[in-house]
Amino acid sequence: MAATTPPTHLSEARNRLVGMVLIGIGAILLLIGLFLDWFEPSLSAWTVFEVWDLVLAALALMALVAVASRLQFGTPRPDSWLLIPALVTPVVVVAALLNHPPAAQGTGQDPMIGIWLALAGSLLMALGAVAAIARISVALNHAGSTVASRQSSVAPQTPPGATPHAPTGAAPQAPTGAPPQAPPVAPRDPAPGDEPPTRPTRLI
Repeated sequence: MAATTPPTHLSEARNRLVGMVLIGIGAILLLIGLFLDWFEPSLSAWTVFEVWDLVLAALALMALVAVASRLQFGTPRPDSWLLIPALVTPVVVVAALLNHPPAAQGTGQDPMIGIWLALAGSLLMALGAVAAIARISVALNHAGSTVASRQSSVAPQTPPGATPHAPTGAAPQAPTGAPPQAPPVAPRDPAPGDEPPTRPTRLI
């Protein structure tokens, strides 16, 4: 009879897969949006930004590498490779949307398809990171409850009203209220020069 996978493990694997897919799609959309126009007239992210365009591209590539490692492609990466891009990229894109960079300030420079695509990608990355964080917390709670249940099952249980047994090798305790007993006196070895004790002569 084939073994069945517990429903909890199935849900965790499904959430992990969904989170990885969302982060991967969001990172790809962000990279594509960097090459499209962000503001009129024909101002892309490479034109309006001085440094943040490189930061966004690096974060998107970092997220893609982390997703590939989670899917068994390449060296495993820490969770920070997923969380940092998912937290930083929405902040940068929203800040550029609300407060246009200096190169895009002025009349007639409305947001265009590039910035909206980058915003959608960054939000997808954040949503995927939320799913990943929820999976990690559920896994940690499940592991903690398993360890606690194992410890409680291993610990010896004392029946109600029973006296706990003394550990093996411990000295017996005197009954409560009994007078203290004097320790036994060991025989003293004769000192040099002492005469051996004489035995009494038995008369016949």
